[in-house]
Amino acid sequence: MNPPTPGHKLVIKTMIEKALELGLSQINIILSSTVDNKKNPIECEEKRMILYNHAIPEIKRELAEERPEYAEQIAEMNAEIICMDDKTDKRHGSHPIFSKVNYVLCDLYNCSRKGAKMYLVIGEDRKDSYDWIIESLASRESPIDVEVIGIERPEGAMAATFLRGLALSGDEEDRELFFQHMRELGIPDYEINSVYDQIQQNIKPTVKRGTSASLAASATAKSTARGVKRTR
Repeated sequence: MNPPTPGHKLVIKTMIEKALELGLSQINIILSSTVDNKKNPIECEEKRMILYNHAIPEIKRELAEERPEYAEQIAEMNAEIICMDDKTDKRHGSHPIFSKVNYVLCDLYNCSRKGAKMYLVIGEDRKDSYDWIIESLASRESPIDVEVIGIERPEGAMAATFLRGLALSGDEEDRELFFQHMRELGIPDYEINSVYDQIQQNIKPTVKRGTSASLAASATAKSTARGVKRTR
């Protein structure tokens, strides 16, 4: 989620829909806290604020229009967003992912009760990446069942890699396409501009065979952008 994309929007929407189906009033989102100059230019705290302030309200608004019979429950749906570098009790362990899973299961819910179940909603391309969590939870004294729900990227939705490429290209057409995709998350232009600038400032271009990363990204972004526009 660096930056957040319309594909992530579908993941969160699916989480809310599943919570409604189960009669729950909260979803829990765990975000990577990795920051580097290659693929992760945005701090986790900023991603958290983008979701809290813009993306989740937009998702709830759209979902309430689609399912008006659940409008009240959707409006009252809470979201707990946890960054992997957030401090949690030592009893949850030190692993950046598993300690946050333990926090959600044990501090927010009663992880020791019989028949506990966790629903893991994640992109289809990463669906098999967390089998070790499933195995660990299943082996506990009070086993926790895990159902993984893999979400395919929506048609026309772009990966974070593609959006970073648009921001790095320096091309005005690519910049406008970047803004178009980010607006789908309900993010206002001033916030999109901040994300755009952070990508440009925090990702370090690398030179390979005489071509800068930004120029290579520009060529890719322009080619893909034109393909997207032709299909609309």
